[in-house]
Amino acid sequence: IGQLPQGLALMLVVLLTVMIALMAHTTATAAGALGLLAVAIAALLPAPLTGHSASSPNHSVAVVGLALHICAVVPWVGGLAVVGWHALRGRDGLGVVAGRFSRLALYCYVTVGFTGTANAVSRLPDPTQLLTTDYGRLILVKLSAFCVLGWAGWLHRGHTLPAVIAGKPRAFARLAVAEGAIM
Repeated sequence: IGQLPQGLALMLVVLLTVMIALMAHTTATAAGALGLLAVAIAALLPAPLTGHSASSPNHSVAVVGLALHICAVVPWVGGLAVVGWHALRGRDGLGVVAGRFSRLALYCYVTVGFTGTANAVSRLPDPTQLLTTDYGRLILVKLSAFCVLGWAGWLHRGHTLPAVIAGKPRAFARLAVAEGAIM
């Protein structure tokens, strides 16, 4: 484990995760929670910084793009799961929570789109490779799913948020399940 960069990275991830798990039981302030969030984000980065993107022809674009991609995907997917759980449990304040998450999800969506495009371009410099390589076809499938997620976000803002504010929490839960399945 200690002799390979990937092994060291994964060991660091495990250590940071254990630290977060132990400290989360005693954290009682917003500042403490924010500190743990910063450590959690830091724990996301060692694997992409030493993974297959590190050997990409456009090394710096691929590594930074993948790190930012992951830092945007995690709050989007994790936030969707938390707000969806909140909706299923019928908790109060769902309209406020869903509205705030909607803004966060929009920023994450834009970041994921930008970094995903940068990663695809760094690996496939010739656009014809989108149709002639397996990786290119995978990119096209991911692009299609990404567009469907954007459409779902648009529906969420136009239809689901007003329904949630009107006291229909299941509307968000249905959207969250569908969006999670697409993700």
